[in-house]
Order: sequence, then C-alpha cells, then structure tokens
Amino acid sequence: MSDQFKNIQQVISNYIKISDEEWPYYSSMLQVKVLQKKTMLLSEGTICKEVFFVNSGLLRIYFVDNKGQ
Repeated sequence: MSDQFKNIQQVISNYIKISDEEWPYYSSMLQVKVLQKKTMLLSEGTICKEVFFVNSGLLRIYFVDNKGQ
C-alpha cells in the first residue's frame, strides 16, 4: 500500500470495512494533489464535485453573509 494513502485508509476504516484485497481497487480512484499556500479549493458559486482529505497542513473555511461580512 502506498504511504500517501495510509492516513485516508485509517479514517475510512473507522466508518466502513474495506479488506486489504479491496483497498487497491478503491485507492486507484484517489488522487494526490499538492496545493500551494493560499490556494482556493472552491470559489463562491462553484459546485463542489470532489471530496478532499487534508493529509498535511491546514484548511480554512469561511462564509460571507448577505451583508458581505
């Protein structure tokens, strides 16, 4: 198993059981993305079509109300 997917396999295994034989199939659908600091994952009005797992670093989320605050 690739080291880059060990953390996500551990998190997923808290919710569902995936055997060691099945894991290569599921992990083949995963992609590793390395993002630079201050990169926007999703902008206002954009529909999210991906699920993200932060392996290292931080992620910040914020909402803007109707008054722009």
